[in-house]
Amino acid sequence: MSCSVSQSMIRSLSIPTKKKYSLVFDATRTTATRSRATAAVATSHSNVYHDTFSNFRTCTAPLKTSIQFHRPGCYDANLISRKTLSNFSTQTNPAYQSTKSHSEADLKDASTPVTIKSIKRSPSVLTQLPSNYTPKQAWKLLRSHLAGKRQVRLDDLVSICHAARPNTVEDAKIIRTALFELNRFNHLRITVDAAKDAVEGMKRSAMGEGAECQLKVGNFVANAFVKEELGLYVAVESQVLNENVFQVLLDAIHQYQSDALNGEEQQDDKMEKLVNDSAVVAKKVIDTLLTRASNPTKDMKKRKKRKYLKYLRCSGGPTPESIDFAIKICLSHANQEQGVAMAREILDSFKELPFLGTAKPETIGLLEEHEMKMKMQSVKEDENKQDESS
Repeated sequence: MSCSVSQSMIRSLSIPTKKKYSLVFDATRTTATRSRATAAVATSHSNVYHDTFSNFRTCTAPLKTSIQFHRPGCYDANLISRKTLSNFSTQTNPAYQSTKSHSEADLKDASTPVTIKSIKRSPSVLTQLPSNYTPKQAWKLLRSHLAGKRQVRLDDLVSICHAARPNTVEDAKIIRTALFELNRFNHLRITVDAAKDAVEGMKRSAMGEGAECQLKVGNFVANAFVKEELGLYVAVESQVLNENVFQVLLDAIHQYQSDALNGEEQQDDKMEKLVNDSAVVAKKVIDTLLTRASNPTKDMKKRKKRKYLKYLRCSGGPTPESIDFAIKICLSHANQEQGVAMAREILDSFKELPFLGTAKPETIGLLEEHEMKMKMQSVKEDENKQDESS
């Protein structure tokens, strides 16, 4: 009696009995009664053989505990146990030999390379513009494309970043606007490389001469990173921030302090406000990096967690160089007590995540030196007050 192998036999179970027979039950049946239980041994890719006993149909050859199939209707005879009975010899059974040759032919066919035709993408909408288009022209066209409920490509955003002209603040603002609207309406998943291009494009466009302009550039890029609606905080690497934010701010502060000491530039409230804002935004950047590296999803709800992990592209935290830059910027705050407090908070938070590394000894020594100076000044002030009261 023969029947074709069905897909239900893929999940069959083999149960050895006391008489060295292998009893196979169909796992897809909900009830296994004695009159309907079946057993089968697959000796070829298309036929099975049965022996009928009193209450069950049993096999005359022992099988392994599981039968595996390459595809529905094809049995791999190589999986049969070596301890076979005399009436099921793998050497004399022609069905085994035919199945073996059949499986080898399948392997040869599978080894041949398969060519897949590449799908042609439609040209970008920016091809309608001239080769020397400006970010304003490109964003105007992309905005009309986005208004028609059509998706904007990530390559188009990268093209806007590359087209940003130096010393043109308008282009930097257009990049920031594009990031905001594409992240909100286009659900754009910005990559690490695209985020780097966006940061460098904003820096290149907003950069100018003088300490005041550099401070504005650093604050502009840092605020763009901290703002979650732009999507940069989950994709920008710490090394990119070191080069385009912290280094720019620290160089501008050193230039401003040296010019003030040499008498070339007088201290005014505007510059002091820019320096204080730089210290505050530097601490915000470090806090964002520390939060990103400390598994923030553990305190999120399910929907927010899924959205965060969906857009996350870089989970790295601040490097020791980032901590060094941020502490030096905070110590330049006009209010020495507030600046030292922010620097100490940054260093203590970084120590709580030892897998990020350790702060530089020079950085720790600089912070301790400022703390000692502040303590000495407070002691002197107390002594002066006591003298005046006496």
